[in-house]
Amino acid sequence: MEAAMGRWNTLAPEDIITVTFVWRIYNFSTLSKGKKYSNIFITDDTGDYQWRVLVYPKGNCVDHMSAYLDVAGASELPLGWSRLARFKLTVRNELDRRRSITKETVHIFDKNDSDWGFTSLIPLTVLNDHTQGYLVNDTCVIEANVSVPKALTTLANEASSSAPVQHLGGEVPMNAEPTHADSPVVKEEPFLSSLPSGVTSNFRGFGEIDNAFVPLLEEVCSLRPSLVECMQDQCEQFTQWAFTTLGRLLHFLNTGEPQKLTVQSRQDLRKLWEELQVFKFDLSWVEEDFVTALGMKDELERAKKLREEMNTLDTQRKRLKAELAAVEVNFEEAQQKAADIERLIDGGPQYRTKLLEPPS
Repeated sequence: MEAAMGRWNTLAPEDIITVTFVWRIYNFSTLSKGKKYSNIFITDDTGDYQWRVLVYPKGNCVDHMSAYLDVAGASELPLGWSRLARFKLTVRNELDRRRSITKETVHIFDKNDSDWGFTSLIPLTVLNDHTQGYLVNDTCVIEANVSVPKALTTLANEASSSAPVQHLGGEVPMNAEPTHADSPVVKEEPFLSSLPSGVTSNFRGFGEIDNAFVPLLEEVCSLRPSLVECMQDQCEQFTQWAFTTLGRLLHFLNTGEPQKLTVQSRQDLRKLWEELQVFKFDLSWVEEDFVTALGMKDELERAKKLREEMNTLDTQRKRLKAELAAVEVNFEEAQQKAADIERLIDGGPQYRTKLLEPPS
């Protein structure tokens, strides 16, 4: 879990999207042994991040109910896929919400660990005791709170996505059978779905990077040292992910044919760009090439105008803030003078004489 937590801690709050999914399992006591899946829910507007909650109502070879977060359609995702997520699974107490049982972890999902969670979420003796509040009207309520980076498509090198990850609190991943999505498989362009050469070498100690990307990365990093400097304190798995993603973009800009991109590939390329924002690279030098490749010159111009308007509004905001501060000072002075006059009127001749005396 340390690698996942290290990557998660690099994210700013504004780079994270969180959803809560509530699953009501009716007629819980009649369920047989084995696993049961919830409906699919998503953590993005495009539907690319599809999840399910997976439970063993009678326990996964333990005397506890077991619950996991599962990547829906994992077997149909592109080679080398991975997803970083922080999630909580909660068994809700319907009599006293303060007694709800919640467990939380951070995990990098990939083809080897497409589900992850808690084998011992709640003891079956507690769960099945109707006086405890976890089964009301024979209904068990499970909440999944899932947070993911807003950059949706994680196209990491298979070597990094299959690296072993430890789990919080000694829990172990469930060895579930492959799952299948009902939706059709989307065919992606080669520059997104696979590594160009399939052969890797170590790039400046930042991890194994495809050899097709290394010359491009060497060139841009030599010209722009900040790309390397911003990664110095990161773990190798994170930097490998970062430079592989940057390498994909550079490789496409050097070899791709934008005019032949499908609609789906354009969307995937935008997501690749969004993913790069998570790593905090300064990409101003390549932004215009990127938007040109997507035929987005008009969008870039609009963005520049919006930035100019924002700067103008910020200047006005600062000016108005200064004016407001001056008005507040004048208001306080007028308020004090009004109070003095009121005391002069209410205090009678003796007070007025004292008020008019020169200060000693």
